[in-house]
Amino acid sequence: MVAASLGLIDPSRLANIPPAYRAHHEFCFHLHDSMLSMFKDVARYNYPSISIEFDDPNEAKKFTSAGDPIGYFLESGRRDLAKNLTVGQAMLAVLSDFFNFMYEGLIALEKRKFVVSLALLRKPLKQNLLYLTIMLADDEAFFDGMAKTPAKNFDHPGIQDTHRLEYFRRAKSMLPFGGFVNPEFLHDIIFDLGLETGLAPLFDKAMHLVTGRKQIETEDFNLNFVFKNPTDNDIYQKIYKQLSYILLYALLLEIELFKRAGFEVDRLAKWYSLTGLGSYNGLFGKGRCSVCESLNRMMKPLLVCPHCDAPVRIRKREAGRFFTSHKLFCRKCQHEHDFPLFWLLAKSRWLLSDDGRDGASVHEVVDEAKCSAEAIAPTS
Repeated sequence: MVAASLGLIDPSRLANIPPAYRAHHEFCFHLHDSMLSMFKDVARYNYPSISIEFDDPNEAKKFTSAGDPIGYFLESGRRDLAKNLTVGQAMLAVLSDFFNFMYEGLIALEKRKFVVSLALLRKPLKQNLLYLTIMLADDEAFFDGMAKTPAKNFDHPGIQDTHRLEYFRRAKSMLPFGGFVNPEFLHDIIFDLGLETGLAPLFDKAMHLVTGRKQIETEDFNLNFVFKNPTDNDIYQKIYKQLSYILLYALLLEIELFKRAGFEVDRLAKWYSLTGLGSYNGLFGKGRCSVCESLNRMMKPLLVCPHCDAPVRIRKREAGRFFTSHKLFCRKCQHEHDFPLFWLLAKSRWLLSDDGRDGASVHEVVDEAKCSAEAIAPTS
């Protein structure tokens, strides 16, 4: 039995999406919602904020009257504080903008508004995600770009192909479980107009009625997407694997950005990475699923059907539903039951190791110390 959906979205919303792609759509929303949940937790702590004490009362008055903390810190030689404020404010603003466009783009897919969806997805994936990558890979370069003519530093040709790719490469080396990330592939599916399986050709055609570049030149007697049949399913066939890959990268990127900002996210990083990587491999991966196999080994005594007591396994084809909705199917009695994975893992110490293939595998630590998931909180 392979579920037609993950059980995360009301079926009425999925009615226009072919059954074969409903789980894929739900997984994209799962990644979006995971990112948004972390974002909301961080926003509760009034980040970014800086506490500063002045020995000189006159200096305190000068700061109060300045009205521009960033400008004041620059003038007073505290460039580090100016950079932290600028990057922190930009990170939250760019993420918020990212969520707004991603949400509306995914909703448009549910309504078969393909051109609207692609136009909405283009901005957060080609711009917001790149700027967030720069913030992690080189916050100094991002701050300089903000302080000195952003139009020249961040707009094309300010960020050429080679620069973009280098930022993705540097970010990969900083990410938790970065073995999943292929910087060249990630860059090309977002930006390479010549990659037929990528999203870049779709993005640009959705934005312009006529495109003249050779790779995406508008055909004779045609205008881009204007005459497209809304009942076609080709966009669903092309978009979800690539979109899921990008969003999983975005999730790992957000985790590391918050960690660099001083928030304790290690436990959340393990959980979101486990569910994200396990689901992605189950839905799109080829070959074995190391996350599923390692969990089957580690939790074998607990993987028992509560209806008939038969042993059950986390099967790759059902991994997406298991990791997102925590449902497990018994082939003997044909029942599906709830499996409290999060609760069970919280009762033991477990490690998620980067294996450079599926992205991760799970290992139990012999120590019985409890590994509960704590609310996200700043370390300082």
